[in-house]
Amino acid sequence: MSDSQPGPLPDHAVAKLLAAAEPILAERRVGKYRLVREVGRGGMGVVYEAEDVLLRRRVALKMLPPQTALDAASRERFLREAKAAARLNHPNIAAVYDATSEAIAMQFVDGVPMSEPPRDDRRRMVTLVRDAALAVHYAHEQGVVHRDLKPHNLLVEGERIVVTDFGLAKATAAGADVALSVTGSVLGTPAYMSPEQAAGRHADVDARSDVYALGATLYDLLAGRPPFVERDLVKCLRCVVEDDPPPVRALQRDVPRDLETVVMKCLAKEKERRYPTMRALAEDLTRWLDGDAVLAERPSMRYRLSKVVRRHRALVGVGGVGLVALTIVVGLGLNQWAQKRAQAEALQLSSLVSSVIADAQTHERLGDFEQAHERIDVGIAACREFLERNEVGYAAFLLGRLLHVRGATLDAKQALDRALVLDPTIAEARLERGLLLAEQLADRFPAVALDDDSKLPEDARALRRSAMDDLAVVESGEKRLRVVDAAQGRGQLARLRGDRALARREFQEVRRLDGLYVPALTALSQLELAEGNGDAAWHLAMSALDLNRGFGPAYLARSGAPGSPDSNDVDRAVRRHELTAAEERVMSGDHSADAFHVRGSARLHIDDVEGALADFTSALQADPSDAMAHGNRGLVHARRAARLSAANQVVDAIAAWNDAIDDYSAAVTIDPLLVGAHNNRGVCRSERERLLQLAGRVDEAAAERELAGRDFDAAIAGAPRFALAYLNRAMQRRRVAEHGALAGDVHAATSALDDAASDLVQLLELKPGDAGALLERALDADLRANVLVLAGKLADADGWRMRAESDFDAVVRSAPDDARAIGLRGIHRARQGDVSGAEADLDAALRLSPDATSRTLFEAERRRIKGS
Repeated sequence: MSDSQPGPLPDHAVAKLLAAAEPILAERRVGKYRLVREVGRGGMGVVYEAEDVLLRRRVALKMLPPQTALDAASRERFLREAKAAARLNHPNIAAVYDATSEAIAMQFVDGVPMSEPPRDDRRRMVTLVRDAALAVHYAHEQGVVHRDLKPHNLLVEGERIVVTDFGLAKATAAGADVALSVTGSVLGTPAYMSPEQAAGRHADVDARSDVYALGATLYDLLAGRPPFVERDLVKCLRCVVEDDPPPVRALQRDVPRDLETVVMKCLAKEKERRYPTMRALAEDLTRWLDGDAVLAERPSMRYRLSKVVRRHRALVGVGGVGLVALTIVVGLGLNQWAQKRAQAEALQLSSLVSSVIADAQTHERLGDFEQAHERIDVGIAACREFLERNEVGYAAFLLGRLLHVRGATLDAKQALDRALVLDPTIAEARLERGLLLAEQLADRFPAVALDDDSKLPEDARALRRSAMDDLAVVESGEKRLRVVDAAQGRGQLARLRGDRALARREFQEVRRLDGLYVPALTALSQLELAEGNGDAAWHLAMSALDLNRGFGPAYLARSGAPGSPDSNDVDRAVRRHELTAAEERVMSGDHSADAFHVRGSARLHIDDVEGALADFTSALQADPSDAMAHGNRGLVHARRAARLSAANQVVDAIAAWNDAIDDYSAAVTIDPLLVGAHNNRGVCRSERERLLQLAGRVDEAAAERELAGRDFDAAIAGAPRFALAYLNRAMQRRRVAEHGALAGDVHAATSALDDAASDLVQLLELKPGDAGALLERALDADLRANVLVLAGKLADADGWRMRAESDFDAVVRSAPDDARAIGLRGIHRARQGDVSGAEADLDAALRLSPDATSRTLFEAERRRIKGS
């Protein structure tokens, strides 16, 4: 019996052993974590469900397996996983809470692997993969590549997908330690890994390797098996590198052809033929879900033939005559093939241009103009590169459109002229050129009736005729024109023809279609100016200015108080018209996110805060991933918080500022590149910090003050020329200095003021003579003088007071009606003993200021002077 092999344990024995083992496992601890049960294991670790005994929460605790626990390289890679994944903050990525050299504590996802749920709901599978692609795209933007995507690492929790286990993550940002990635080693799961990983070409692994792996995962979900199923590891790796997998429809005939095309594009051997980004893959999957044509194309015959030739080069070499015949056949069709290729590339270029314009609009409306311009410049560079290889009229039109958006009107006109020379049938190019010419004419003569040639010089009359010729394309019934652009074109054409009533209706229609379309606001403003309605023209122009500068603090502070532009009767009438149009759209059954977004914007403009809040909430219910809707709702909360603050309703105001912070947090989680949202969150945190301080919640205020600083740091890191963020950070640093001075900490106060001074230097380089920067510099100089008095350096303090006085004077000279600047100069003069100068300033500030808080401050200072 001693030589025989042991048989399997009976079921009752297994049950007894498990019953005895469970209490032992339950009592096992790793630091502050109590292990509950093992939930999985793989090449890089064992995962347990565990309890954080201090925070009383469930976590997934990943530990190195015993056989590699003492291996320094494994520990190093293990910690690298934590450092890479800890930077990721996304609702569809498992969060990392804590890490040591032994274990990583992660969010416990109570879900099942993607491979386990029923596969009969194909749309649900595609939707989950699309969401995973967007999550991994976010990781790529943070410089992290997963490198081991597979069904097991995609957990389905209800209707949500969660990407887990960045265990093979590779930091790609500058300064990353790439020495840990041993050249030639194979990392990943063979059935899903990319050809470059399978070949051990580690330096070639990038975001497109993850595109391959997610495509392989979708292949498995659709076809019922991975792309390659060789059991032998070496054979499997060779297949991944050398062979093409069977088409999905060869295994499952009912898979739609477009969906198969998307999957096979992901699985291209050459990285260049895959989707360039996970976002591009997600967008094509969305097109399929929406019933639209996908951008992915099946490989051309020429490409497939070239692969056959390469794969069977020896065979073809023997059959020389056959090769010559093949070359002749391919050559005969080459011109036609090249034309088709150029057309296909032009279609992809069109998609890129639409994407960059949409992204740019989002950045602009959050006040982040640098990022907006960078996105537009990406599209411009792509168009120019394409046009160097292909003389395609539509590509020249796309270039002209981008240059028009960028404000380069001369270059835009040249590109549009080129487009129409290459292809006179491009209606979109004719409309774009007509809009550009009409804008140029209106900008030169904003207060002139442009239909009257007698009031225009000869060159302007020629410009008007050219604009009208081009804009007439809107009357052709051309279906390819964008609805918004066509309506704007009809408005401009009616204006040039002298039909102002029709022009006004068309421009209002544009605003109904897109409440944030600035050219329509500008055109309406010019129309009112030409008719002598100066007030209406001014308020419409100010609205356009608001939209152009995004959600800056000046916009946040507008509260519709009496005397503000929002309360003007003419402006309110215009806004009411917009709201009526938006309400009609929703009442007609359009419950899309965009419809609620437009109505919410209209309500916000007429100061219907509660209505706007409801609409932006409805927009987010329709599309929870809409970063712009989160940003807009954050703005609504900020407006409400500002009013509550002004009314001294401190508790409610603190809660409202927190609501705004939550929405801006959601916006930057969805799209971390929205530096305008980082800036706005910092503004809200600064305001909340001030109220927490007033409420005596000192520790909370200090924490909020630090978080505000981090937000401004993030905004500036993302956009180093973001002037508003420099000003806000300088103000926040002055707050830090004030707290240091109150605590008697001269060093901390001086250090914070030095940092603020550095920000103001940067700001004044970007915007020389900026009144806001000069006012902030004056306040900083005033505070520094007080700090120097604390340090006993009285002579130095006098020098800083003189600097403050000089900056206050410069601001008041440049903005003689700025009540805040005048009042602050009055307070400064009072502190210096200049009573008459202080009283004159405070009286002027009180006459000019509509702001209750400022009036209270200035009145208190005036009474203090008189009482002394």
